[in-house]
Amino acid sequence: MKHIPFALNDAKQLCGDLQNLVGGTFDPALPEIGEIECVAVAPFDLQNKKQFLLHYLLCDDAVKALEEYHGLLYDVIVIARSTQVHTDLVQYDIFTWLEKNNLTIGEVATSHVARGKAI
Repeated sequence: MKHIPFALNDAKQLCGDLQNLVGGTFDPALPEIGEIECVAVAPFDLQNKKQFLLHYLLCDDAVKALEEYHGLLYDVIVIARSTQVHTDLVQYDIFTWLEKNNLTIGEVATSHVARGKAI
């Protein structure tokens, strides 16, 4: 699903509002993928997002992994791991995750501000 990038502050706010997703189902159609382990702010573009995921895999810390990125375009992603190979990370941007789980932002966000936005 295509969407526009977030500014850093907007991505951080939305990410904070979605921390309740951690521990939930990543994708009901993919039983070989474990539960959601992280909802994170990540770079928007594919190349920098891949670098972010590599750093995340190595340090297990989304905030530290993002320190290497100095761009202006951000995304909010949902991260899980394969149940078979622990080093295999999978991620969806938040809009793809919502679509695959037949949810809206209003159904999962914890703050009234995020639920009220037309995201």
